Amino acid sequence: MAQNATGNSSEDENTTAANTEQIPEYPILNDNIDMSAYKLDVKEDNPHKRIVILKNKQGEEKYKSIFIKKTGRMKLIEFDNGLLFNQVIE
Repeated sequence: MAQNATGNSSEDENTTAANTEQIPEYPILNDNIDMSAYKLDVKEDNPHKRIVILKNKQGEEKYKSIFIKKTGRMKLIEFDNGLLFNQVIE
């Protein structure tokens, strides 16, 4: 499937989501969140950044991960409690 103007598509996102354990930010997510209780939904993955939403089993969005590829900076935000992590990981 061709990418849209923002550089992603639902098919591309599904493919990316299937490989989420291979992304550099996964160990940080795993250290901060019980990953067995959440599903990763890759909202954006382009040459500049990757945005992942973590949803609980009821489908409610609970966390947001933002990874800036050029600088290697990752932010992890819990929607109810704010910023949990903000460091360079690469």
